[in-house]
Parts: sequence; C-alpha cells; structure tokens
Amino acid sequence: MGKSLAIVYPVNIYPYSIESETEQMMQIFEASEIRDFIIRKYDLYKHWDIDENGSQARFFMLKTYSENVSINRTNYESAIVSVMDFDPDTAKLIADDVLNQFNLKARELSQSKSIEYLDMANKTLGYLKNKIDSLAFRLDSLRFANNILDYELQTQEVTQGYYRMLASGNGGNKIEEAKSIAIQLVEKSKAPQDYLLVSEIYVKEKKFDTALKYLESAGFELETLVPVDMFPQTYHIENVVHIKKC
Repeated sequence: MGKSLAIVYPVNIYPYSIESETEQMMQIFEASEIRDFIIRKYDLYKHWDIDENGSQARFFMLKTYSENVSINRTNYESAIVSVMDFDPDTAKLIADDVLNQFNLKARELSQSKSIEYLDMANKTLGYLKNKIDSLAFRLDSLRFANNILDYELQTQEVTQGYYRMLASGNGGNKIEEAKSIAIQLVEKSKAPQDYLLVSEIYVKEKKFDTALKYLESAGFELETLVPVDMFPQTYHIENVVHIKKC
C-alpha cells in the first residue's frame, strides 16, 4: 500500500462568522463536491473493485473512501490530508486533486461572500444616499419657509451664468432675467456687490479705462493686463486682466 500525506494551513480562508479559519477549512474539505469529483475522475468504483450497480454500491463506496481518504485537524491549526492506495502514484495524484479542489472551493466561497458583502455595501450606500437626499430636501424646505438662504453663494452662481450668457450673446431675455435675480440676491445679502460690479461697469461705460477707475474706487486693483487680439479683422484689441479685491 502506498500513502500520501499533505499538511494544509488555512492561508486562503477568511473568517465569515464566529468559526475559526481552521474550522471553516475542515468544512470545505468535507464538501461532497470534492469527494464526488475524486470518485468520478479516478473511477474509484472500478479502481477499488466495487459493483457500481449493486444495491449498496454507494454505501460501500463511501465506506471505502473514508477508509482510504481522511482529513484530520491537528493541534496546530492545520489539517492533514492522508490518502492510501495500493498504487502509490495514484495515492499522490488523489491527494493533489483533493488540495486543488479545496482551493477551488475556497476561492468560490470567497468570491460569493465578496459579492454578498458588495451587495450589502451598495444597499447601505443607497440607503444613506436616500437619507442624505431626504435631509437635503427638508433643509431646503426649511430654508425657503424661513427665508434662510446662502445669498452670497447663490449670487455667485447666478452671476457666473449671467457672465456666460453675456459672453455667448445667445441669452436673449434670459440675460435680463439672470441680472434681475442676481441683483435681488445681492440686495438681500450683506455681502458687497462684488460679483456684478465688473460686468455692470463695463456694460454701462463700454470703456476699459473708465471701468478700471470705477473698480479702483470700489476697492479693486489691477494685478496683470495682457492685450489679446482675438479678432484681427477688426480695429480693436481685447484685454485679459487679473483684478484683485484689496
């Protein structure tokens, strides 16, 4: 008789419950899928001379398998796989396949648990997102009901949209609408009218030097000025300026 031994440590097992990694490893080794795979691959009914069509064929196969293939836990958080067969080479091959099937089963379990955890995390994320959206809606309702608004931030956003429409020239009536909203927000806020100041002066005066004088009187100063001829076919030259609030 030949005998093949293998010592296995649960290095690829992750704890999913109160059971230890070694306890989970032993449960995987006891999976019927591993045993049935070995029986099919090595045709053990024929190999061990068991009548597969007999009334107690399954009983004798399981009895013979447990006598020849055993997996026992050690005192050192490991397991010993022991395979006995009259052919030593077959004993080694069976032991190798038991280990391979164990690894496949452990990987399959890990993947299924990972998918389960990911699904739980997505559900938790969705719940928290809905909770945040609900809180945001309630806060917005309270703001509007009690006239509590972030005027400075809203003025900045509306004014940026106003600038974009002015630059594109496609705003139409919406330009005046955005301007009106921005002015109302500025009037309600305690912040100075810095956001509308530059465009208001330029639209009103149409002269760059006059606009700069207004800006200086309002507490701004010119940091940098770069002429840019964006339209060579015309007589005027555009300017890119960096203006800073003092």
